Amino acid sequence: MRKLYVNLAGLSGGSKMLRWMKKLQIKGFVMGLLVMAMLSGITVWAAARSETINVTFNNIRLVVNDRVVVPTDAAGNTVEPFIWQGTTFLPVRAVATALGQDVRWEESTQTVYIFPPAGQVTTPTTPTTPEQPPAPRERVPLNQ
Repeated sequence: MRKLYVNLAGLSGGSKMLRWMKKLQIKGFVMGLLVMAMLSGITVWAAARSETINVTFNNIRLVVNDRVVVPTDAAGNTVEPFIWQGTTFLPVRAVATALGQDVRWEESTQTVYIFPPAGQVTTPTTPTTPEQPPAPRERVPLNQ
């Protein structure tokens, strides 16, 4: 098999052809860089992130249905609620348990599920507006 080499520079319009081919190579290279940048940006965006934040622990009490609840984790260790950027954060398990719900953590999807205990059937209800508003409950100050 013989290879054929052609010198395009000597032909009429050959130098234009070489410049055009170089432009195509440069465009292909730039497009490849852009695609790589986009893919690496998506990878960084989808990756879990970790940062240090300053929170306020202010002895926040949790009261559910007039009952003081001490938030705990799955192992029974006390977990203190905190405030960050004006939002109060409470442990999901403690709140769900105080409301009589079960909690499940699914590691593979990083999802918290809150659902009624096994055997308990729940039926959706349509909210109704009462004739008379309920009597206000007595409020107990948190600092007592």
